[in-house]
Amino acid sequence: MVQRWKAEELELHKHRLEVESRKQDDFQKQQQAMMQMMAQQQQQFQMFASMQQQQTQVILKLLEKQTK
Repeated sequence: MVQRWKAEELELHKHRLEVESRKQDDFQKQQQAMMQMMAQQQQQFQMFASMQQQQTQVILKLLEKQTK
């Protein structure tokens, strides 16, 4: 009976470790997804800033032409 109890205890411990491992995997996947999303947002921000800079340059050139 003690041997059976120890086997069940061992099985329970194994199950807990598996659950913890899955939790860690899920957390890491969430972290990776968040980092990827942040990288995409940074890239979009850089593209937006570049577009704004180009628009500003076009406006400045148009203003220069008007003042000449």
